[in-house]
Amino acid sequence: MGISADLKFSSEGGTLQSDEGGDEYKYTYRGNYIRLPLQGIYFFGELGDKVRPKVSLGPSFGFLVGGKSKLEVNGTKTDEADSKDAFTRFDIGLNAAAGANFRIGTNKWLNTDITYYHGFSNVFEDAGEKNKKVRNRGLGINIGITFPLGTVKPD
Repeated sequence: MGISADLKFSSEGGTLQSDEGGDEYKYTYRGNYIRLPLQGIYFFGELGDKVRPKVSLGPSFGFLVGGKSKLEVNGTKTDEADSKDAFTRFDIGLNAAAGANFRIGTNKWLNTDITYYHGFSNVFEDAGEKNKKVRNRGLGINIGITFPLGTVKPD
């Protein structure tokens, strides 16, 4: 078992479309976040194994740092705004991952996993859009090197 804490940049967003009175509205929004996922990790196998599959789960905290949003009516851009003016400044959700660590040296592993994030916060509440529930969701691939910060059992 283990604990993981990361600091990541994440660009998230989407598109909302509607037809009203014969006009086509397209709202494209993008929020840039600094994310801090904290996860409990369960490793399968033994510490000395060359490959160790793993699963992890935990909260992720997002802090809005920027982004742009735009509105198009019938294909023509009619408005553009800084996403900080429309989004909540803080987002919280659940992060889950599955992957494997591959041993590449003494106490060093190539870390790979696929993660899914599901937000709990309505990111449009600051814009008065309480009736429009929009939550961040994301799928990611992580690759990195893992090494211990404390005592490790000898191989």
